[in-house]
Amino acid sequence: METRFGETCAGLPKDTINFQHDPLACAIALGWKDGIEIEEIPVVSEIRDNWLRQRVDPAGKPARVVTRVDGSKFADFWLRLVTA
Repeated sequence: METRFGETCAGLPKDTINFQHDPLACAIALGWKDGIEIEEIPVVSEIRDNWLRQRVDPAGKPARVVTRVDGSKFADFWLRLVTA
């Protein structure tokens, strides 16, 4: 992503890894916690076919993972946010 976008688009930072396009991921990254559950789960990460793959594995590294979302609560929050 850095080579494709970061180096060719002047408005982007020089360390572009990916774009957060998932509204739930963005909201959680910015601190929204009402209506979600996060658990620590052992995860193994690997690059396969040029894609990052992650899977639950008892030998994996502990990672905080969203395991439950109140969809209605999030939809209300997101709608209020984007229409404010």
